[in-house]
Amino acid sequence: MIMAEKNRTKEQSKVGRWSSRLLLGDLVSSSFFNRNKFTILITLALIMFYIAIKYECQTRMETIKQLETQLDIVKSESIREQSEYMSRTRESMMQALVDTMHLGLRVPDQPPYRLNYNEK
Repeated sequence: MIMAEKNRTKEQSKVGRWSSRLLLGDLVSSSFFNRNKFTILITLALIMFYIAIKYECQTRMETIKQLETQLDIVKSESIREQSEYMSRTRESMMQALVDTMHLGLRVPDQPPYRLNYNEK
């Protein structure tokens, strides 16, 4: 029993030392930073590089989404313009347009003649 109490007091003293070192700022000493300064600098550089790459990727993805949206709008506008053009080129629409402009043009009643020419 005495042994168990000694172990318990050792564990409590370890916890007490750890918590006091944490409160006093000695948990990670300056010698740790001196020994691992290159590793810490490389790790920080890699973290900053990762953040920069992630930000650039997100920015470009947003740009791509905006451009795809604009492309969809332009495609639908193109289809609308094409259908409007096709409706204007129909014969009846063109005849109505000619009649409203009073140009005096009309559709001929007879189809055009085909002329055959022989050189003999």
